[in-house]
Amino acid sequence: MENALELNEKKFTGKKTSVILFIACFLTYACAYIARGNYSIVINDMKTKGIINDNIAGLISGIYFAFYALGQFTNGLIADKKNPFYMVLIGIAIIILSNVAMTVFYKPSFLLVVWWGLNGVGQSMLWTPIFSIIGTALNPDMKFTFLTVIALATPVGKLSGYFVSGLALDLGGKIWKSVFYAAALIMLVVLAFWLTTFLSVKKKLVFVQKKEKKEEERKGGLWQALVLSGTAILLPSLIVHGLFLNGAVEWVPTIIQNNYGVSKSVSSYVMMIIPAIGTLGVLFGNFLYKKFGKDEIKCSVLVMEMSLLFVAILFAMSFSSGNLLGKIPECILFVLIFGLMYTVQLSFNHLMISLFPMKFAGLGLAASVSGLLNAVNYGGSAISTYGMSFIVDNYVVLFAIWAATLVIAIVSLILSKKKVREFSKNNQGV
Repeated sequence: MENALELNEKKFTGKKTSVILFIACFLTYACAYIARGNYSIVINDMKTKGIINDNIAGLISGIYFAFYALGQFTNGLIADKKNPFYMVLIGIAIIILSNVAMTVFYKPSFLLVVWWGLNGVGQSMLWTPIFSIIGTALNPDMKFTFLTVIALATPVGKLSGYFVSGLALDLGGKIWKSVFYAAALIMLVVLAFWLTTFLSVKKKLVFVQKKEKKEEERKGGLWQALVLSGTAILLPSLIVHGLFLNGAVEWVPTIIQNNYGVSKSVSSYVMMIIPAIGTLGVLFGNFLYKKFGKDEIKCSVLVMEMSLLFVAILFAMSFSSGNLLGKIPECILFVLIFGLMYTVQLSFNHLMISLFPMKFAGLGLAASVSGLLNAVNYGGSAISTYGMSFIVDNYVVLFAIWAATLVIAIVSLILSKKKVREFSKNNQGV
């Protein structure tokens, strides 16, 4: 009883406890990428073996992102009101079951759409609860550091995912099922680690109280906040962002396997280049954030302009198909240039999905806004990953669409600038 009273008198969670819980958050979110990027590595193999056709292949990814997007929004709303720790626990369990189901119940092939859609549901139960934990349960003096490091979980997770998938294929006799078995096993370990960590620190946590809302804020809620802050205007840029950060990268292994003749395990290892250099994206985002006076919009416009340049380079490279420098060197160069685009897009992700939503923390809407922005982001991923299944071999059309969408993103960001700046004057964030 005495210990409980002491805990209640604490203003914030201790820094040591915060670090321990954050490590669990980081590892959970990073490892989850192993159980979501594995499918992209074996798409070609599953098509070759007649497990799936082109339509089902695109539908599996499209439904995954659609369910993930919907889940991001709904779980964002839930995470601001309910216990986020149990949400993560349930999410991990669903991820494990869905990966196992992919290897057992795959006939008829449409069942794979169901299982991977279920995986999207489980994956969507991780980000917003973890974001809520960082914003409300961990020591606020460490918040900016935690937001920076958790953003690194995306490239670290993807890099680990490509490595694990490649290793699973090599050790599992090149069998496509091996990537799903490996992911399920790793997530089972993560489940035990998350539960153990939570039980060991839960009595030491002190949750930050929300600010008292003004009358107009209570009436308007989330939707009014989105309109008044200018967030509603910049949503198209999030759709475009989803195309590049998650949608397009799903098909890069297929592009390099078809265009440069590399095997699926080699493509998996080569794909490690993208998240490896992508880790610099978060640091680049922080650099821009500080350089431009915490103006996320100005930073994001620059990022989209840089992406447009990289698309132009990729388009020029598509005319060679390995005839200029050789198959493998051009394959690596293609992935490297795409990796640079992925890196700056990761900066956008850090700016708009991690840092910007913290400006809504005082309204008790940080997880809701982050969840919504991520939902829109993955909505773009769902549209693009399904659509790309039909145009992935037509490079002229593919890169023309990429360039056009980037222009749309830039315009939407510029149009939102005035309202976002006005909102930011009274809501500083981190």
